Amino acid sequence: MSRIETSIHLREVTADGRPFEQPYRAWVEDRNHNGRLFDDPLEREDGTVFSVEEVQLYRLMYLAAGGAPSHDSFELWLRNDGSDKLARMADIFADHPDTYKAIGADERAPIPDAELLEYILFDFAGLDADTPLYEQWLNRLEAGTHGQGDAVLGIVESNAFIAATLDEVAKLEFSSFIARFNDANDDGLLYDAEIEVGDGPVHSAEAAQLYRLYLGALGRIPEAEGFFWWLDKLESGEVSRVDVAEGFLGSSEMIRLMGVDQSVSVENGELLDHLYYNILDRAPDGAGRDWWMQQLESGEKKQAEVIDAFAQSNEFAMTTLHIVGDYHFIDGDYHFIDVIQL
Repeated sequence: MSRIETSIHLREVTADGRPFEQPYRAWVEDRNHNGRLFDDPLEREDGTVFSVEEVQLYRLMYLAAGGAPSHDSFELWLRNDGSDKLARMADIFADHPDTYKAIGADERAPIPDAELLEYILFDFAGLDADTPLYEQWLNRLEAGTHGQGDAVLGIVESNAFIAATLDEVAKLEFSSFIARFNDANDDGLLYDAEIEVGDGPVHSAEAAQLYRLYLGALGRIPEAEGFFWWLDKLESGEVSRVDVAEGFLGSSEMIRLMGVDQSVSVENGELLDHLYYNILDRAPDGAGRDWWMQQLESGEKKQAEVIDAFAQSNEFAMTTLHIVGDYHFIDGDYHFIDVIQL
C-alpha cells in the first residue's frame, strides 16, 4: 500500500460570515518507500500538511477518546518531548476505565486479549473479521512476547487501521465537549464544585481539586498511579489538600520546576512569583502580592496553604476547566509540560 486517499468536507465560513462545507481530497503517501504509512505525514489539497508526529498522536488519541479528542489534551501530549509517549499512551488505553466501559468488560480483572482486539479491530475500526491483524496479535499476546499496549500501538500504526480511520482522522478536528461546573452550593466558589462533561462523566470536587493541584504545583497532568493514591487518601479524610500541597512543595520535581536551589528552603517571594506566573499565567498585581507576602511572613498562612489557595481559585479553575474535564493521565517516565499556555 503506497498511498491511501479520501474525500473530506471541512467546515469553513464565507467572507460575510456564512458557514459552508468545503470538499477536499486528503491522503497519506509512502514517501520513504518502506511499505508503511504510519511514519508519513497527512496532506490535504488545500495545502495543509500535518506532521508525522501530529497524525501518529491524533490516531492514537482518536481511538482512546472513541472519536475526536479534545484540543487541550492533544496539545499537552504533542508538546510532551518524551520519546516513548505513544507507547505510554497505548499502555494507558489498555488499562483505562473508559476502555473497560467501551468494551463492557469487568473492571475487577484485566481485559481479555481477544475482547480488546475485537473492540479495536471490529467495533471501532470496522475491519473485516478475516483481517490478519487479529490472529497476529492474539498469538503474540497469548505467547507473552508482547503486552496489550504493544498490540494497541501496533494496530494503530498498521496500514489497515490507518486506511479504516482515514476519513475521520484526515479532518484532524477536535471535540467540542462541554465541561461545566455544578456549583451545588450556589456560593460562587468553584473549588468545591463537581465538573460535568456533556451528558457523560461527572468528576467529583475532590478529584477536580487534586487535578488542579497537579496542574498548578507541578505544571503537568497527573500520572494515574500517584493521582489515585492521593485521591483515595483525600476522600477518606486521611490527608487534606494542604497535606498534598506540602508533599508537592517538598518534592524535587517542584523545586526543579521553580528553578531554585534544592539545598535551601524556598523563599516566600520565590514561591509567590512561581504561583502567579505558573498558575495564574500573569504578573502579580502589587496589592495582591503584598497581601499574600504579609500572610506568609506573619505566619498566618503556610506555603502549602497558599499553593492550594492559588490552585483552587476561581481564576485557575476557569482556566483549567476543559483540561480537568478531559481527565487524562500520564504514566511511567514523564517530562514536564507547560499546561497553562495552550
